[in-house]
Amino acid sequence: MATQPQPPKPQPEEPAPERKTREDLPQRLPPKPDEPREDGMPGYGQPDEDVREKSLPEQNW
Repeated sequence: MATQPQPPKPQPEEPAPERKTREDLPQRLPPKPDEPREDGMPGYGQPDEDVREKSLPEQNW
């Protein structure tokens, strides 16, 4: 036998999460000299300068 469809239970109202703006967040510290940067500088996905210039050795199969 099929059961009677139940009416949906009302969900208790949850308060919306508070949104934080930049003014609410703590100030960022200045970057360290060896910290990776996002503008293509070594340390952010780039090998060191001396390694970057070397090519792979020829492989004789």
